[in-house]
Order: sequence, then structure tokens, then C-alpha cells
Amino acid sequence: MKSKFKLFWVGLSLAIIVFPAVLAVGIFIKPYNRHLNGDLPKEFYLVWMIIAFVFMLYLALTRINILHVDPKVIKTTNLISRKKQEIYFSSLDGYKSKMEWSHSGSHELITLKKDNKSVLKISSFYYSNFNEIKKILEDELKEI
Repeated sequence: MKSKFKLFWVGLSLAIIVFPAVLAVGIFIKPYNRHLNGDLPKEFYLVWMIIAFVFMLYLALTRINILHVDPKVIKTTNLISRKKQEIYFSSLDGYKSKMEWSHSGSHELITLKKDNKSVLKISSFYYSNFNEIKKILEDELKEI
């Protein structure tokens, strides 16, 4: 079974990744008026935009994956980096499920674990067929 994205949220996430980079560049292109910007130097805004960009890029690289779930293996392809990975259920210790909260409500996050380390995170925030994916994981793995 192939994962299906919630297009609005994935698109919004990708747009949020691009926004800090564009804003940081814009700070240096447009004329800067200290009095309109609260007497903070423009470098202050640049640093915060870089931090926001790195954080959102990290989230996208770790959570937005195209998934192909079979009874024995999960094949992932990262939407941004195009990195491919095969994760066999037999090599995993199990999965951990928890709830996350965001501006749009609560979402379930499943983390696949191997040697007590996170291997893959699957969030109901990004996938419209999350319940089908979760059902396969529950059948094949134990909850830790």
C-alpha cells in the first residue's frame, strides 16, 4: 500500500520551509529602517530566520516521506532529498505511539524503533491513509 499525503498540510509545510529563506534574503535587499523594526539590528532577524529554516527543514527531512508498506517491509522515499530506505519489520524492536498537538489540533505520531533508536516517524498530520498504515504496523510489530 502506498501512502497518501494530505496535500494542504504537506504543501503548507514546504511553503513554511521556503518562507524564512526568502524573508532572510529580503531583509538584506530592502532598505532597512531601525525605528520601524524596534531598534533591533537586521542580523537579529537573519539569525532567527536561519534557525526557523533549519528547524523546518529538519522536520521535513525526518517526517515527510513517501511510504510503500508491504506485509514484511516499509520502503521510504524522502519527499525533499529523494533518499530511499528499506526497513524490514523483522529487524525492528517495535513501535511507539504518542499524541502531538499543533495549531490544527492533535495528531498521532508513530515512531518505529530499532536498538532503542528512532528509525522512522509517521504522523497522522501528513498522511490521509494513516489509519491503514497504522493497522499494518499493529499487525506486524509490537508496541513498546
